[in-house]
Amino acid sequence: MTFRARNFTVSILIPILFRTMLCSAPEAKAGEAWHHLTQAQLQSIINTLAPTHLRPAAPAYIPPGFRVTLAEADASIRYANGDYDPGFKIEYRGPEGQCFGLIESKGGSRGLQNITTVNSAIGPIAIYRDVYATEERRNILTAFLPPGESVMLKSGFADEKPDGSVSFCKSIGLQEFVKVAKSIQWLKK
Repeated sequence: MTFRARNFTVSILIPILFRTMLCSAPEAKAGEAWHHLTQAQLQSIINTLAPTHLRPAAPAYIPPGFRVTLAEADASIRYANGDYDPGFKIEYRGPEGQCFGLIESKGGSRGLQNITTVNSAIGPIAIYRDVYATEERRNILTAFLPPGESVMLKSGFADEKPDGSVSFCKSIGLQEFVKVAKSIQWLKK
């Protein structure tokens, strides 16, 4: 009787553990990869940035209800002094006017307060909040990918309207921002 009970328990636990291991990755819709980009968006970013030094990244986790609304790269920016400034941008929008995105940035953490650091597949990612922000921008969160990389994750950024005015989309909360930051991975070249 004891032997059968163990076999029964093992026969039930193995499929449950197997399913848990397979399903632990973020849920993706049919035909959607871990990075939530379409194949055309992914190839455009990778192909555009292939001859550059820039490593594009994307999160495997996006909060429920969010989707990619912009994915672009530009490697054509050359300055008169010979400097080369390629870049990419991926924006995610969700319910209630919330947003976050990844962008190539030469900016740094000056004027920002470090609130935590998380470990991701690409290394430690420091998360900051602007302590001097106006009420409208108080909850904007910013993270910089590991040292030596020029990629920034930002939540609650400016949207320029056709008339030239600017408004800010709403930042996602710290808990969701941390989940996004922890899930960031390099896109394969």
